[in-house]
Amino acid sequence: MFRKKRHSYFMNDFFKQKLLVLAIVTLVACFFQVAFTWSHYGDETYAGQGSIKGDGRGYYDYLTSIFIDHDLTAQIANGRTIVKTGGKAVNKYYSGTALLMLPFFLIAFSFSSVFGGDSLSGLEIPFQISMGVAAIFYMLAGLLFVYKILAHYNIGRLTQSALVLMTAVGTNLLFYVSEEITNAHVYSFFTIAAFAFYTLRYFEKPSIKPLLLASFFFGLTVLIRPVDGLILFSLPFLAGSKNQLYGGFKFLFSKLIYPATSIGVILVFVLIQMLLYKMQTGHWIVWSYANEGFYFSNPAFFKFLFSFKRGWLIYTPFFLLLFPGLFILYKKSRFSFWSFLLFFVGVIYVLSAWWSWHYGGSFGSRPMIDFYALLIIPIGSALNTLRGLRTKAITAVFFGLCIFLNFLQSYQVNVQILPSWNLNADAYIWAIGKLDKKHSKMLGGRNDVMPYHQSTKTIYEGGWNQKDNVHWTIHHTELKEQGLHLIMNEEVEFNGVFKYTFTEATKDRVFVDYQLERKEYTENAATNAYVVIDVKDSSENRKYYDAFRINDRPDLPLNKWKQWSYKYDVPVSIEKNDLIAVYVWNKGLGRFNLKNPHLKLTSLK
Repeated sequence: MFRKKRHSYFMNDFFKQKLLVLAIVTLVACFFQVAFTWSHYGDETYAGQGSIKGDGRGYYDYLTSIFIDHDLTAQIANGRTIVKTGGKAVNKYYSGTALLMLPFFLIAFSFSSVFGGDSLSGLEIPFQISMGVAAIFYMLAGLLFVYKILAHYNIGRLTQSALVLMTAVGTNLLFYVSEEITNAHVYSFFTIAAFAFYTLRYFEKPSIKPLLLASFFFGLTVLIRPVDGLILFSLPFLAGSKNQLYGGFKFLFSKLIYPATSIGVILVFVLIQMLLYKMQTGHWIVWSYANEGFYFSNPAFFKFLFSFKRGWLIYTPFFLLLFPGLFILYKKSRFSFWSFLLFFVGVIYVLSAWWSWHYGGSFGSRPMIDFYALLIIPIGSALNTLRGLRTKAITAVFFGLCIFLNFLQSYQVNVQILPSWNLNADAYIWAIGKLDKKHSKMLGGRNDVMPYHQSTKTIYEGGWNQKDNVHWTIHHTELKEQGLHLIMNEEVEFNGVFKYTFTEATKDRVFVDYQLERKEYTENAATNAYVVIDVKDSSENRKYYDAFRINDRPDLPLNKWKQWSYKYDVPVSIEKNDLIAVYVWNKGLGRFNLKNPHLKLTSLK
């Protein structure tokens, strides 16, 4: 009897199939982690942070502040992950990610304490490895729940494995397991997958156990990223029918103890964050995103989906299969179709209404990763209906192309052939197929989204001309029929210098909108030229400096005027008597002309 059970469990073909898929996923993730994150360790760009960088550093800071610094109140505001509120420094991010990282962090902390000495920063190699393992662990745990979810919908076993494989290596989830491994999204992917599975179990047969487990993972999800509380609106779809939705709520309210316990479980996670806020600031409730918010009246809905800047379906084309999936869903169940569609559109609406709809430097639309376990369901329903060898072969080819594209673009983002910030269709097309590191950082331009603000004030607007000689310093010009041309050549390194001294503090940010035209006379002359943003205080100490290429891509036609528009969010608060300079730096000493400049400085309140 024992042997029979053992044989049926361990030698089951589907079990071996799942094991093979998860092994492949693990190997791919490990390979990309080694290739991506270790290439950053010791890199001056990341100050030795390795994989613990960017937004991910903010989530991780909870652990170093508590276990290494032993003082949450001693955090130093850096304007990005640790911000000032009410005169106190507070971690901008929520603590759920750190809570899931904790077991892996403690293993690295114990090892480092024994073998690495007393002085730890939390960025040593054992911590780097532990965070990599944590990311892969939660990805695999989430994928196991995806298997369970697809099985609930009677998706074929081979289709289940194909979808799990595609979710892991054919979408930008892979990038956030191998490059941005301390970011929140792989952790949210896991908790939402778990929530979805236990919610399905609950509506299938209402009982207290799946109710409490669904509540637990919902609370944990909200502690990671509160906006992911949107999964609550997936309940009708997960219920599957009006009757099952009604039955689930009928059981929930059949005894007062059921909703009370469910809410209590969720509130435990809310209390964790409130306690951390109390320790950091002395206040129970803190809005750490005080200078950010949503534009609900003006969401970037279609940009969020289709823009080359960071559009979800452009960089993760696998989810184009949602459209045939919705068609199949409509044919099978009107209730499931409309409940899923309303949930999906609601998620896109809210996420695209965030002031920075592209969510900063990232690969594709990273907040969508959180919901992949739910979004895969209609695709599974569509694939389940496939008939005929030709249709299946076309689908397999599409899957292969998605995986290839994901690998290629993940690499390009890692080596900065594809920048994580400024992209457009022209630059995207230029980068197709380019793998040589000589193409790294060749794409220029700048197209920031204006930061979240309540009001704006134009400080300056104008361009260089003979009348406006107060703010502009220009040399080497010639007057033509089209107007004043500024000449750049082998002898002119800097020109077209704009300077403005602020007569009052803006209290927040300044946004630069700069337009000009340029004509190149030698190949890639302006590709090796830069627009410089330089901010100094009243004592001429530099507060901020950046330079970006004039051309958004190389290899543009010669002897033709090209119009450029740059939008730049200066990420420092401006004080009275601060000086901003904007100018052209002809670093490569190429031959080109400039004309028709227009510069606008906007103060954001």
